[in-house]
Amino acid sequence: MNKILLGSRHGGHATTTQLVKEVIEEEYEDPEYVVATDYEDDYDYSEKKYRVPSFRSTNSKFYNPVKALKNLYRSIKIIRKERPEAVVCYGANTSIFLGVTASFTSADLIAVESENRTQVPSISPRVLNFLGAEVWVSYNDILDK
Repeated sequence: MNKILLGSRHGGHATTTQLVKEVIEEEYEDPEYVVATDYEDDYDYSEKKYRVPSFRSTNSKFYNPVKALKNLYRSIKIIRKERPEAVVCYGANTSIFLGVTASFTSADLIAVESENRTQVPSISPRVLNFLGAEVWVSYNDILDK
């Protein structure tokens, strides 16, 4: 059994999880899912769920450094406890520290670019790619960038 940690922010990133889950099941045999998100979204395919605080509110331009440190601390605890074989990250606020923490382990790191990004990649997949992540995109045009 392969343990897969899905880190996403609520809303659009959380709904994309179901689509990416289908791709994961093609690559990993008999996956067991663990979810880390900033809200208690309803994930019917995961028994284990963790709440990781977002360090920037929706529609806000201000980052909260105290919440960012809480996010990092919580991410380290989750990675150490679960020891996943793969960590799949969507969005920045909740999952960026999960990805950074996972880059220091032997886990496969996968960064999923938002499907609304068609021209220029966002910062999160670029940072995680620099740390060794495989980046999944909806539009191949942004792979060169």
